[in-house]
Amino acid sequence: MVRAKKVLEVLHLIATGQYKEDNWSKVLDLIAQLFNADGSAIGRIEGNFVIYDKVSSSFKRLAPDYEPKKYRVPIFSKSLASALLSKRNYIIANDYQNSPFAVESWKRLGLKQLMMVFMGEGNALGILSVGNISKKRDFTRGDAKVLMDLAFIISVILEKERKIEDLSEIAFRDPLTGLFNRRYFERFLEMEVERARRGIFYKLSLLMMDIDDFKRLNDEFGHLCGDLVLMEIGRIIRQNLRRSDVACRYGGEEFAIILPFTTSMEAFVIGERLRRKIYENPISFKGKEIRVSVSVGASQYRPPESKEEFINRTDRALYRAKLEGKNKVVVEEKLVL
Repeated sequence: MVRAKKVLEVLHLIATGQYKEDNWSKVLDLIAQLFNADGSAIGRIEGNFVIYDKVSSSFKRLAPDYEPKKYRVPIFSKSLASALLSKRNYIIANDYQNSPFAVESWKRLGLKQLMMVFMGEGNALGILSVGNISKKRDFTRGDAKVLMDLAFIISVILEKERKIEDLSEIAFRDPLTGLFNRRYFERFLEMEVERARRGIFYKLSLLMMDIDDFKRLNDEFGHLCGDLVLMEIGRIIRQNLRRSDVACRYGGEEFAIILPFTTSMEAFVIGERLRRKIYENPISFKGKEIRVSVSVGASQYRPPESKEEFINRTDRALYRAKLEGKNKVVVEEKLVL
């Protein structure tokens, strides 16, 4: 029970993104504690090296010569990393004294290690590892199963960050709101739907949001005011989402928000928070305070439906929100818990 709570704590920290850009050490500290280990680390694969630039605060006990972003482990033919990448699974190394992969420094330390490769679109992105030098407990296959679940979720976050860095800002950003555009939404949702089909425990939800009476607002105050409203709503969305979420301008006055690791009920809470923030922050335009509201539809992905079916279900929930008086969040009726 204690371990299950610790796993949930790690998953929550990863999924909600409640850590700074350079502060993965909090996540990795929790992972080390989860396995009663001396340290843990994430290494990204670049060419023939594994670069360990995300480590727990205790990682120096395992690697005394560690320097941030400079700790590079070569992937040579008889290395542990090479064997791991060939298996594309995990390796438990409890006996480095008799291991063909161990270097002398590891043998001197009496290092024990559990390593897991994490994948993205069929390619190895990196390695998640935990290690011991002071504890006598060996790593087990049960440990490997838990680490596999963590590696899967970490791979989602790292793959998203890598893709965002690689994509052209001009091609995939809406210049008015600063959110991603429809093109990016279609691509990213396709990937997440495929991931949700494969992952039994992977929950994926979607919000569709539409500004209420936007045409009337444009007719009354002009398109300059309409643009200002879109910019302000984009700002509020950006400031009130988690690191793992992807917000897009879907078209005109409609927005779409992809919510990985999220049930429909959690999506409702996020949608309600955004709806309230938008309504409680009126727009100032030419000396007038203009209060704007949004209607929101929410739904959770149901395998094996297509991306289009998922969007349509969420859109129907949005339509219901409009019919029921606007300025509200409606969850698609058939809930998935």
